Amino acid sequence: MSEKKYAAKEVEHRLNDVKKSAKEDTITPTDGWNTLLNLAETIDHSESKAEDYRKTLVELLSKKDSRGFLLYGTGKEVKQAVNDSKDYKDIDVDGLNDVDAYELDEKKNEYKPLAKDSVEGVVDKVLK
Repeated sequence: MSEKKYAAKEVEHRLNDVKKSAKEDTITPTDGWNTLLNLAETIDHSESKAEDYRKTLVELLSKKDSRGFLLYGTGKEVKQAVNDSKDYKDIDVDGLNDVDAYELDEKKNEYKPLAKDSVEGVVDKVLK
């Protein structure tokens, strides 16, 4: 059984669903984040518009700041990035749960739980 690959129209529909659910608090930001990650993996590469969405989504999901700090990610991803980098050592990641999604607060130099606005923002940037 092959895994379904989403075409551009389906991608737009799924992205809008995630945004609406985040806005209405019917999913947690972590669930929205995981949905975006799963969607990025199941977009049809053969359709150019869908592939453009996929590239933008992957780029945003793994975006780093100017110092190379991961802007968003699950606790597991953030901890891995911190362990792999000498520049992260001033950031405390001990309290992060592996499965929850977080975002970097660049002013405070710490990770905080991902906000629903951030999920909505990622969707807006992909659909622009």
